[in-house]
Amino acid sequence: MHLIVYVPLVASLLLGVSARWLARLLPPRLGTRLLLGAGAAFAVTTALSLGVLASTYLGQIPVVAAFGGWSVHVLRHDDPVPIPVAQLAAVAVLLVVGLVTAAAVRHAADLVFGNRACRGLSPPAGGDVVVVDEPAPEAYALAGLVGGRVVVTTGMLRLLRPDERRVLFAHERAHLRHHHHAYRAAADLVTASCPLLAGLPAAIRHLTERWADEVASDAVGDRRLAARAVARAALATSRGRRPLPATAIGEGDVPDRVRSLLAPRPRLGAGLAATLAAALVVSILTAAQIGRDTDGLFDQADLPPAHHLVLPRR
Repeated sequence: MHLIVYVPLVASLLLGVSARWLARLLPPRLGTRLLLGAGAAFAVTTALSLGVLASTYLGQIPVVAAFGGWSVHVLRHDDPVPIPVAQLAAVAVLLVVGLVTAAAVRHAADLVFGNRACRGLSPPAGGDVVVVDEPAPEAYALAGLVGGRVVVTTGMLRLLRPDERRVLFAHERAHLRHHHHAYRAAADLVTASCPLLAGLPAAIRHLTERWADEVASDAVGDRRLAARAVARAALATSRGRRPLPATAIGEGDVPDRVRSLLAPRPRLGAGLAATLAAALVVSILTAAQIGRDTDGLFDQADLPPAHHLVLPRR
């Protein structure tokens, strides 16, 4: 085991630090899935590493060792993990369980609240757009359990020209059609399971905004028009609290989004693709090796069957 058990933690930290930079380089649709998939893979291997580190300490507790049928003395002698590190890993596992539970409950409550808000918003003629009579410029897509609503204020409609409104509506509908709220919730859950990936949620938010921008530019057939509409709407959007789970046009790095629309459509570079693929392969191989090393450590500490703890029958 030795140092290999720490590789997933280092990989997760590197991805968390570089996630926002990668979000600017990757094509938005593919980049959202690649980054989220890589984050999930690293989170799983990091959880495995923490579990292994914690198990080397927990396995030395006499009662646990008696149930498992291994020698505390042998395990302590052969264990390459310092006791303080293993104890810290055990605390981290408990913390992660609490963070994931809290994040799951929060997102479930947000979705229920959003669904209730959608039912309370009745668009005219059975459409999906709700116009709110408010002077403050605002526009967002509100997701429910089934479908959703595009909410826009009269202040925003007055701000934009008719062709720019087409961009706005296409952008917000793209959020609903492609379930961007689900990608963002998944990124939050992955990060809760591995806090080293702290940069992932912001990267996924930025990528999904760029994704909606690209869909809107395709809908109007004019990337410069889409860039102008995004800039005008995003910079004018108010920063008030919106219903959750809502995705608004003013999120993400707006200057970078505009630059992306003014540039040719982004493509996935061969070097970056190879790097991400290699990182995923390394994470899988590392997890397999960690599992084998852990089995070997506890196999060495196995006691003969006669020494195993036998519970009395009731």
